[in-house]
Amino acid sequence: MRTSALAVVASLLATACSFDPRLDPGSLVGSLTAPGRASLAGIAVRLVRNDTGARQQLDSELDGGFGFFDLPPGPYSIQADVEGYLPLREGPFGVTSRHTTDVGALRLTPALATASAQTSLIRGRVVVSGSAQSADGGSRPSEAQGATVAALTTGPTSLRAAEATVDAFGLFSLRVAPGRYTLEATHPSYVTARREGVELADAEQKDLTGDPLVLGVTPGEVSGSVVLEVDRSSTPVAAPAGVSVTADTGATTVTDAMGRFRLAGLPPGTRRLSLAHAGYHGERAT
Repeated sequence: MRTSALAVVASLLATACSFDPRLDPGSLVGSLTAPGRASLAGIAVRLVRNDTGARQQLDSELDGGFGFFDLPPGPYSIQADVEGYLPLREGPFGVTSRHTTDVGALRLTPALATASAQTSLIRGRVVVSGSAQSADGGSRPSEAQGATVAALTTGPTSLRAAEATVDAFGLFSLRVAPGRYTLEATHPSYVTARREGVELADAEQKDLTGDPLVLGVTPGEVSGSVVLEVDRSSTPVAAPAGVSVTADTGATTVTDAMGRFRLAGLPPGTRRLSLAHAGYHGERAT
């Protein structure tokens, strides 16, 4: 007795990203500026690894430049304490394998210039929903790299007070005036994340890295066609309409008169489909 079976041909349009962290060291360079200071040489610059607390220190060069080399990849901050200036606390900055991270010119602010409203600092992290990096505290490269984070003023007219690009570890920092802000993280491949009601006092340094902004994942779809195999040696023919196609998420649809189907709104990744129709043995496909 011959048996009949349904076979499916499908293409998964949603893909997942993966990263391969490397152990080779990287570097971090930058410079200091200090309004009113005669010389930029000899300023003690500290490099602090954010996830371990490990520290290094060196003195700035004549032009205020500094460089740390042979660094294990990870998140780092720059610190400096100079008499007559506010403590410098910048970062985190992501150092990646075989790459030099240039943090640019970091400004020391004269203490007397902050008698009124002082600049405040927001540090944070952006992750992608469901990613491995979202659960490890930011110690590996992030799928959110390249996202833009903006601090938006609240009120009838929302303005961009500051903007930063997320680094390789999903980290960012924003300098803003004291006030109340909405943080907005955007990336062309993911759904925008927002956090309202972020308040900062004068000279406050708010660390939000432990409560990251989470970018949503754009759903994908599976489309294809179902064919009928009378037996394994025969040429498949179009299946009848109304074949039930069900994904492992529970989403389901039926084929049209040409045996075609489409399932939309599926989470990215590998999806498993099952087929069912009266009088036939349904197969599974991944």
